[in-house]
Amino acid sequence: MTDEELDSAYEELARTIETAAKKASPIVLSAPNDGRASWAHIPEALVGPVRAKLMAIPDVAALEGMHFVGLNRAGGFSHDATSIYLVDRAIHGANADEIAFSLRRIAQTKQSTVVTVQAVLGLRLESVIDLGAGLTIEPAEALAKTDAWFWAFASLDDRQLLFTERPTAAIVVRDVDRRVIFDGPPSDFLTSPEDPAEILIKRAIQGLIVGGGAAPGLDARYVYFDDSGWPHMTGGSMVSVGSGVKPTVTLGIERVAQVAAVMKAMARPSEPVIVRAIERLASARGRSDQVEKVTDLGVCLEMLLMHDGSGDNSEITFKIAQRAAWLLGRDAADRSRIFSLVRDAYKLRSAAVHTGSLKEPKSADGWNARAATLRSTEELCAQLIVTLLDGWPDWQAVVLQLHQAAAPGP
Repeated sequence: MTDEELDSAYEELARTIETAAKKASPIVLSAPNDGRASWAHIPEALVGPVRAKLMAIPDVAALEGMHFVGLNRAGGFSHDATSIYLVDRAIHGANADEIAFSLRRIAQTKQSTVVTVQAVLGLRLESVIDLGAGLTIEPAEALAKTDAWFWAFASLDDRQLLFTERPTAAIVVRDVDRRVIFDGPPSDFLTSPEDPAEILIKRAIQGLIVGGGAAPGLDARYVYFDDSGWPHMTGGSMVSVGSGVKPTVTLGIERVAQVAAVMKAMARPSEPVIVRAIERLASARGRSDQVEKVTDLGVCLEMLLMHDGSGDNSEITFKIAQRAAWLLGRDAADRSRIFSLVRDAYKLRSAAVHTGSLKEPKSADGWNARAATLRSTEELCAQLIVTLLDGWPDWQAVVLQLHQAAAPGP
């Protein structure tokens, strides 16, 4: 077909969709709630003309028999189903001309805008956070209200909420013009390298842990195709992850730059020990039991401050306290504070590991002091991770700073 003939064919398709939607709208919108999807109520007689227009366009006709990739699965196209989905979208407000234009682009390029939504527990946002590269972190109420959204964010009843919680935010990856339609068996394109969306979600989680002071839990993840002309159901697929109830942290605007900086740093090849230390910090933040929390924090400190390959584990408490103090301390008073904090936290870790418990404080002030020590240690671990993302220091040189500072002048 010439360009002019294609223009005319898609124009006719748009008008046919528009006519079918107008006729089907009263039927669909007044149909009883019998558990079926709205498109199931569209009469076949109204769909037939749309199907005929689809089959008259070569690029669209060729889609039947091809496959698309969703989240861990593949699907196929049929003109019968495509006709129904496009009419249903027009019934629910999509512009018929936009549907036809979108379908034309998809049929020619085999590309679509793929949106991956990872529901997150334990995080409240003041607004949408745009981290660039198609990555955002959004409040649940700001997300597109797809069928999958209702399942992920609004389906829990009051009884279920006694045992779990409803996600309040999501990490969203918008992949524009992604190749998603393939001609061949699904096995050819399902065994691909790690999904780019998965990589960005991992980095966002790491950024929230280290830079955002959060311990985000993962809940459902779903994918949808954000094109009105997508020739199938827009909801690609969904998986349930689930990681339990998490303490909720509000991510203010002042933390966004820190989250973005950590994400950028984690885009570079990272030492496995840094990744594991981040996981330990997240685990500590998510725990209410102080024995478990301080054990995680102790392991995190060891990972970050005993990484020198020497195998010398003597005087661990003194060594990690000294290294932390000289690595992060701004002046003598700050170094003294950090040294005392790490020493106290590591003593608690040793008691927790060797006895399985912590001695109960004798007063409310004692409980408050311990809680403050644990909170400060969490923040210190985050500071250490940020500092060490640029590489490991020469610990001997770090210690020599102490000797040089203490040496008497000439």
